[in-house]
Amino acid sequence: MKKTRNNNTDIKRNPSESILNDRKMGKVEILEPIKKKKLAEEIAEKIRRRILDGTFKPGEKLPAERELARRMNVNRGSIREGLKILQQLGLISIKHGDGTRVLDFFQTASIEIVNYLLNDSPLERKKILSDIMEVRKMICTEIVKLAARNASNEDIEELRKQLEETKTGGGLSHPEGKEISEGHEAPEKEDKDYGEIVVKDFEFYENLSKISGNLIYKLMLNTVKPPFKFFKPIFKKLVHSPTDVLETHKKILDAIAARNEKLATEIAEEYLTRTAEFFLNNIDK
Repeated sequence: MKKTRNNNTDIKRNPSESILNDRKMGKVEILEPIKKKKLAEEIAEKIRRRILDGTFKPGEKLPAERELARRMNVNRGSIREGLKILQQLGLISIKHGDGTRVLDFFQTASIEIVNYLLNDSPLERKKILSDIMEVRKMICTEIVKLAARNASNEDIEELRKQLEETKTGGGLSHPEGKEISEGHEAPEKEDKDYGEIVVKDFEFYENLSKISGNLIYKLMLNTVKPPFKFFKPIFKKLVHSPTDVLETHKKILDAIAARNEKLATEIAEEYLTRTAEFFLNNIDK
């Protein structure tokens, strides 16, 4: 006897459609994915903090892997991986026969540890932030000068387009069309906008670095990017007014379009100096 084929059994449901339909019917509880930090990273974080806060001093020998594993209640393999992370950061040296020693990170570490210094180091945070501001000004003014020298008409047109999109698409003005003056509290939306305009400000100089023609300046700018990313709530205090940021970008672009390196650099330097001073004066408020 010939079996009748049920076509319905041959229809495969698209998993995404299935989940979507189940959500509409209230069958699926939406949960955010759980991110589990790797054990080695957690080990590295604990030891790194003790190095940066001075508990473990330069030249000091860390306990052996076996002892660290016992104290931290983990296996030696995880300890070994955690120490490798610290070695890559330039915080420790691992030598056969000599064990693991703490290095003077001022001599051996890279810019990568700036984020950790802001959190873990007894060094004055304001001093570190001031240093970041100096590097920001140094790099960005040179990038602007080279952009004025090397930008093509197409580059300038693209930058103007991006600036216009920021103006019209960001909703970065005060709800009543007024700028927030110094000493006044900004509403919650404005506070969020200030964080976003700091990101846009950094992206502006990133875009200029791409057309500057100098790979090293582009890479140097990358070195100060992580602090701006991870400490956006702090760096949003760079902004006195979103309008000021966007107007300055326009002035710089106009000078670049005119191939006026001197004027473009002067505008950028004045802006970067002024915003850094405003930032450092308001960092504790």
